[in-house]
Amino acid sequence: MELQMEELWKRYLDTNYIVSNTGYVRNTATGVILNPSKTRQGYVRFNLWHNGKTRSVAVHRLVAEIYLPNPDNKPIVNHKDGNPSNNRLDNLEWSTISENVKHAYATGLASVGEKCTVAKLTEADVLQIIECMNNNMSVVQVAARFNVTPSAVSHIWNGKTWKHLKRPKILSKNYKGKLKCTDIPNIRQMIAKGDSDSDIAKVYGIHSASINNIRHGKNWVNY
Repeated sequence: MELQMEELWKRYLDTNYIVSNTGYVRNTATGVILNPSKTRQGYVRFNLWHNGKTRSVAVHRLVAEIYLPNPDNKPIVNHKDGNPSNNRLDNLEWSTISENVKHAYATGLASVGEKCTVAKLTEADVLQIIECMNNNMSVVQVAARFNVTPSAVSHIWNGKTWKHLKRPKILSKNYKGKLKCTDIPNIRQMIAKGDSDSDIAKVYGIHSASINNIRHGKNWVNY
């Protein structure tokens, strides 16, 4: 049986607004409880007027800042039950960024793969990328076909991204020991993004020492 929580109201900073520990906001000048808006992810927000300006604030942040002690100065407010619309004080907790990420995956709030709002590829695209690479298409050709960077193709090929996807068998490539001048700018881009020598070498079917030489300016210095 869910315990009933006594409803309390406290003022937010030096504004005309008071916030309840159950997630409501009242304008003390008018006596009206504000109507919230809701984001696509389900978070509840209010527009507050303060110092001649209107700003949108998240109610879970208001409740936590007013009612919830934060001795460790953690930056994030979690919804314990994973429901971003449940803004009761007993459903909120302060967390670190790392704790927030782990909590998001544990509660299903974090989207992966094509469900992620910033994903440029679908799962079908990723499977086709692996198939293209297995058929000895170059990383540059695959990147151009799917309108992504060579680094994105590299990360898929080496299993750094789209890890949740059941992947087809990746065929090993024999070392060709040969690069084209058009490969070098893309390799430099992958190096700049932090890809390892071995990961880049796997994409191009060459030995990692060749990538290391490019990294340190020993080979292909004019490209």
